[in-house]
Amino acid sequence: DTLVRMSHEYTISVDLKAKLRGFVKQRRFLARESYTNQRVLRMASSSVAVELVTELHKAWLDNVWWLRSVIRSPFMVQLALAFKPQLFVPKERVDDIHRLFVIRRGLCMHGTTVLLRDQSWKLDFMLL
Repeated sequence: DTLVRMSHEYTISVDLKAKLRGFVKQRRFLARESYTNQRVLRMASSSVAVELVTELHKAWLDNVWWLRSVIRSPFMVQLALAFKPQLFVPKERVDDIHRLFVIRRGLCMHGTTVLLRDQSWKLDFMLL
């Protein structure tokens, strides 16, 4: 395992090792989930793909006002395929201003608001 080798080569605190293990574990889960979802969407017929995207993402799609009118459309399949999942560690600052962010697991602080699963920010982000 790369983390074990790294911890032998460098002096890494026990706390940081634990954080790295947690990050790698979550990253593996995220990669597996993303790959499976994308693979199934690409194989499915158009109507089944639309149903699947609606089922998988409806909870957060309902919270994005400018997507409500196209939730059950092929556009949403393309949007779902274009999403690039990201993983952030606790207390990490997220400064990217050109993205729509959706919380899929965990929670985050945005300004003075705590955001939970299926909530989002950067709702005014427009696709060009």
